[in-house]
Amino acid sequence: MGLGWHYLADFKNVLQHAGGTGGYRSMICIDPDKQLTVVVLTNNATTGDSLGIELIEALKAIND
Repeated sequence: MGLGWHYLADFKNVLQHAGGTGGYRSMICIDPDKQLTVVVLTNNATTGDSLGIELIEALKAIND
């Protein structure tokens, strides 16, 4: 972890950062090796993180 960024457990080269405030949530996943980025913005304080992880996994599978 560095400056609030985390590596995903299943994908050691994918960086992830998430946060929320006032009923909103944001999440970003970045795979610098494959030049892929996923950003999820929601107006729901309890969702978004799992969707971002699923999207980056799907994009990585397409690009492999």
